[in-house]
Amino acid sequence: MKSFFNNLFGQKPQPQDAGQRRPQAQRKEFELYKRGDVIGGKYEVQRTLGKGGFGVVYLVCVRGSGQFCALKTFRDELLANPDAREAFKREALVWVSMEEHPFILTARWVDEFSGRLFVQMDYLKPDAAGRVSLHDHLTTATGPLDLNQTLEWAIQFCMGMAHAREHGVECHRDIKPANVLIDRNRTLKIADFGLATAAEEAFRNAEWKRRSKSAAGSCV
Repeated sequence: MKSFFNNLFGQKPQPQDAGQRRPQAQRKEFELYKRGDVIGGKYEVQRTLGKGGFGVVYLVCVRGSGQFCALKTFRDELLANPDAREAFKREALVWVSMEEHPFILTARWVDEFSGRLFVQMDYLKPDAAGRVSLHDHLTTATGPLDLNQTLEWAIQFCMGMAHAREHGVECHRDIKPANVLIDRNRTLKIADFGLATAAEEAFRNAEWKRRSKSAAGSCV
């Protein structure tokens, strides 16, 4: 929380400490779909919105309605273990169950298509300067952000987290400027609830599997 408010009041986001980075193979960017691909016979991919440690988010158009939304899927190595897959689904469903709140990015549903797990979220259009997150506002700012605006965002953040706690979220676990979105009306919306918890469990499972395999090989 301290780092959130430090960032909010004008400090530039700092690079992640090398000791906290994921293994190179797990950080490697991936892209499963390109423009024009159709997911689940319903969602037509328009473009990639972003990539991160867990997976990739696509802007998609719902066939028939023309509605745009964001669709997030996860890295294969995080979902290889059935327990890890269920952990992602469980945490994402907690996010969905929070329903609509003005200061939380709404997650609509969680489903699987062709063996892949997806989370459908509301799509926020960038503002006139191309910004859609607190990270964007900080990296394009020429100085500290406006004090009144930062105080307003801080209050909105606290209200959003209070709502999340009332709906069973003990801790977000991945608060950072990129997960704090800002819409065109300059309203803050918190995203990616619970997914860090599931990712940590998936990484632990993958590491345990790797070590077990290595130990078994050394005994041959």
